[in-house]
Amino acid sequence: MMTVNSKHNVPAVINEDYEGFFRQELIRYLHSSEWNNVETSFKRELQLHITPGDMEMLKKYLREQRDSNLERFNKSGISWFWNKSFIAEENRFDEIIFIKKLYMASDGMIDTKELNEFFVYYCMNRMIESILKGTLEFEEKRHYGSFKVFINYGEVKFGGNEQANTEENADEVDETILKNIIFNSKVFDSNEKLLKLRKVIAHSIDMGEYNAMFGEPNPSTIAPDVQSEWYYLMKALEESEVAKRFSVPSFIDQMIDWYPWLFSFETPKDMQAFKRKMEKSISHEKSIWKYGKAKEVTKLKDMWARYNQTNIDYAKVERMFNATYTGLCIKLIALKQEIAKEKATR
Repeated sequence: MMTVNSKHNVPAVINEDYEGFFRQELIRYLHSSEWNNVETSFKRELQLHITPGDMEMLKKYLREQRDSNLERFNKSGISWFWNKSFIAEENRFDEIIFIKKLYMASDGMIDTKELNEFFVYYCMNRMIESILKGTLEFEEKRHYGSFKVFINYGEVKFGGNEQANTEENADEVDETILKNIIFNSKVFDSNEKLLKLRKVIAHSIDMGEYNAMFGEPNPSTIAPDVQSEWYYLMKALEESEVAKRFSVPSFIDQMIDWYPWLFSFETPKDMQAFKRKMEKSISHEKSIWKYGKAKEVTKLKDMWARYNQTNIDYAKVERMFNATYTGLCIKLIALKQEIAKEKATR
């Protein structure tokens, strides 16, 4: 849990939830204009330095940028806390140790500007490492033919002349490491399976210009800027049982983490206000579909049978049914069955 100290506009940790604190601050920074400017500048320079086929130039440039990013970061005072969070036995830095040390050293009054200095380094390093990893792995897979590098909406893709634009090839190099907040980890026990899940869900959302990242969307989709429509997507996750039991705030956190470009806020205060408003919209939409003395919630497949008891118009019910029941819930169940079948044949 978190609250916001209005005087300093800095979140405060409650119940020692440092992991949640770090995640919320990271989301806040990734949606800030500061990161947008840094990311845009990096991608613009990256594109200028890429020559199709010249993987050596790309690797050299990425390593130079990684070293330069680290050098700049080490000149900041906050780097001391990050370096002290290194776990030698596991050969990694620990974000929770870092944020806890910083929080305690600042008596719970972390300076936003100072924390942003860390996130500039942290997010830039993750982006560079992700691209570099994809480059090295693709190069290892392909030992013949010519190479091309593509940047679409900031996503770096690789391909040979004969298959550069195929969906299969794009999937091969999607090295995005996904965070799992609400989904059943026994079913989706690898990053590959989470990527498949994210893609299926994405097809039920109108992504606008970002549709190209996931392929052709379903004929019917929810409108992400209409907060109440997220209720139907959440309901599809519940009914398909792809997720463990989760709260509305956890669902919102998951969607923001997986599809950050669909949401916009500048400060921690803005983010918290946005999430509260979205939570209320989802809860209100859910209340519309409750019926009987027991106040049971109508299932997606039964919406047609009860929509006359609501004030929701026919066109919306039709779109939500097609987007989140036939277009999502059924497909999620099929995905679960496909994964179970794969496990059974091992």
